[in-house]
Amino acid sequence: MHSSRQDRTSKYRPPRPSLARFSVARIPVGLAAATAVVLALAPAATASPAVEVASAFEENDHFNLHSSITYKYSSRSSTIKREFVGFPGTAADAPVPIVRDLLFSGSQHELVPKLELGVFHNSWLSASLPVVLHSSNSLSFDQRDTPCVFPGGGTPTCINAQNSSTIQDGLLPETGFDAHDPTGPGFTNPNDATIFRGTNRRGTTQLRLGLGVAPMNQEHDESKPTWKIGGEVRLPLGKTKKFNRFDPDQSNGVADGVTHVRLWTSMAKDLGWAEPHFEIWWQAPLTVKKSAPLAPLDQGFGVTSESPQQQAGTTFGVEATVWENPEEELRVGVDLSTTLTSYFEGRGYSDMWEVFAYAGSATQTGAPLVLDEEPTISGVQAKSHPGVSNIENFMMLDTHLRVTADAGERVRFSAGVGLQYEQSHLVSFANAGTDLQTCQGSVVANCERENNDVVTPGTAEVNPLHVPTIDLAGHRYRVSDGQNILFTMNARFLF
Repeated sequence: MHSSRQDRTSKYRPPRPSLARFSVARIPVGLAAATAVVLALAPAATASPAVEVASAFEENDHFNLHSSITYKYSSRSSTIKREFVGFPGTAADAPVPIVRDLLFSGSQHELVPKLELGVFHNSWLSASLPVVLHSSNSLSFDQRDTPCVFPGGGTPTCINAQNSSTIQDGLLPETGFDAHDPTGPGFTNPNDATIFRGTNRRGTTQLRLGLGVAPMNQEHDESKPTWKIGGEVRLPLGKTKKFNRFDPDQSNGVADGVTHVRLWTSMAKDLGWAEPHFEIWWQAPLTVKKSAPLAPLDQGFGVTSESPQQQAGTTFGVEATVWENPEEELRVGVDLSTTLTSYFEGRGYSDMWEVFAYAGSATQTGAPLVLDEEPTISGVQAKSHPGVSNIENFMMLDTHLRVTADAGERVRFSAGVGLQYEQSHLVSFANAGTDLQTCQGSVVANCERENNDVVTPGTAEVNPLHVPTIDLAGHRYRVSDGQNILFTMNARFLF
């Protein structure tokens, strides 16, 4: 366990002057430097202080154990738009119009316990288990204009069942669908714009197991920053996230069924009154449960992209002390940070995934998004649409402000608010397939007899995941104005 303060300087936060103790001449310089770091880009929303290292077998300090618990609340909103080929009044040579359709709204409560155990000099193992306490979402017609003009009353400025492309293409009935009452009539109140309400979800998502090392540790050499390198395996745990239109409560899981690997490195420097920090990371899928919606098809045929999305990001931030009492080991600080995350093209859960799954049920006669699992066999070999779809590259910007408080050497609390904004991006654009090369001589495998540059229907060139109703150019869905409002609270204990 940690040695006493009399034996050495505190490992976690050595006494440092607060902003209030700086001379007048130094305040503008300090604030300017902090502002420059913050504006550069920045954070890990509720990450542990980057200068703290769980270690073992140090002098007078055999093992370190860091434990924390984080509560996260997020509220999400976005605009669902759609390409509309043949939109009235559009010139033949004009770009395909993108029109408004639906509004997405959702919220989630999550609890994340985490442990870090020192196993050697500047080396540690970590484990965390995120638990979603409650997650809900709904879709409504886009009726934000004032006053609203609906079809039949002039040029429409608002959406209802008469001009919603989602309704017109049969993805939802005119009164929508309520997963809280799956056998009911849907939403029949004319004053209620809601058209879809999803399943209330809860459960565990992943078991995250990690290993980290600190090649540089400011505790051992104050002239150097604390530099960490780590890796983490994220194992799917709990019920997989699926949608069942006939019994929604039986498919209320939150796990994606994907095993991910995450590699990261971070650096921080305690300057006394401020602590700039940054981190870069990359995350990629390793395997997918066979029963998960994101699982690849047994026979891919002309599939060109069926792997789950990869992610990479960078965070920068600075934490500044605004008040401190070194004698009592009390401190209050403010952390301002920003994260820039890239989501790469791949399969994933979008704001429309439950609607896609609803409209792709193979057991529902006339469902418009049912897949043809074996395109080389005559007729349709019906397979339910999993709901997940091909999602375009996009980036997300996350700005977070936290207030931190040290209650002694080994206890830290924080609370913060954040705002995430994501780029507009397509959420349904699976390719029609892959045109194979022309067969030559006796070669008949992975080639086609006809010499053409098109995907030939009824052949192995066809992508079974392609549904023209939502994937064909001119009919694709797009998510715009995606925003998440975040609230976090964290308690951390150092032993």
